[in-house]
Amino acid sequence: MIRRQLLMHVGLLATLAVTAVRAQAAAATLELRPDAPHVSGDISPGNALASIYGPAAQSVIAALVSKLGLPFPPSRLLVFDDSADFEAALIEHLKLRPEVAKTTASFAKAAVSPDHLLLNHPAMQTIDREEQMITMAHEMTHLAQAALSGGRALWRYQWLTEGFAEWAAMRIVHEVGVADFAAQRKKMLGQVLPVWQAGRLADLSQMDRFDDWVKVRAERGFNATYPFAFFAVEFLIERHGLAKVLGYFRQFSKSANPASNFLAVFSESQQDFQLDLNVQLRKLFQP
Repeated sequence: MIRRQLLMHVGLLATLAVTAVRAQAAAATLELRPDAPHVSGDISPGNALASIYGPAAQSVIAALVSKLGLPFPPSRLLVFDDSADFEAALIEHLKLRPEVAKTTASFAKAAVSPDHLLLNHPAMQTIDREEQMITMAHEMTHLAQAALSGGRALWRYQWLTEGFAEWAAMRIVHEVGVADFAAQRKKMLGQVLPVWQAGRLADLSQMDRFDDWVKVRAERGFNATYPFAFFAVEFLIERHGLAKVLGYFRQFSKSANPASNFLAVFSESQQDFQLDLNVQLRKLFQP
């Protein structure tokens, strides 16, 4: 999943072995481990890319595990100093079609597969440290979601998958002292308010499949996706508790059906939740 600039379609692997070798060679590689938690690899000052992102990754893992109680799978962090190498890695690890990988690498800052976090260093350098940490925390939460689901793909109910990653990212950057949760929440309220006032928020059912999510973002703007999904998941957590939300992702290890999983864990359908979410949004924006 590619935070904030999602344009990903799973396709057939279509790359030459030499391209894969080039991508691996051009990356700073770090092992992300949940037991400590720690990052292993050369993060000495001489290894510039690793020294930039290694400590940040370690702090994110610590907050995910100790503060939010999420599992974190053994993974690899690959940092690419060239967007072309990042593009090749998207083909290798995410199985993107070459044309999709090329478009994605032109703007994406990060991407994640079930066991790899890929960072596009040139793109990451266009944002400040706070946004870098939010990006890493969001993507690493997707790794935690994969661990919860037993590695099963979470390509349905995208509003919940992405909204939880956004909620967790804001909690994590607060815990590590990079950004204040309340301030970030207030900022997102300001982003969603005009979309809600214009009647342009999509129903959750319209943000179901990955392609649906991309379509809503393209037609209604960024503020109608990630910030809105944050508030939908925040309400879900307030309503049922964090443990239940984590239980929803764990349910995928038993069933790939998101509707039945949602009903089994929360004892309500997405449609019923939508009705109460609409009431909650009115409370948020018409206090």
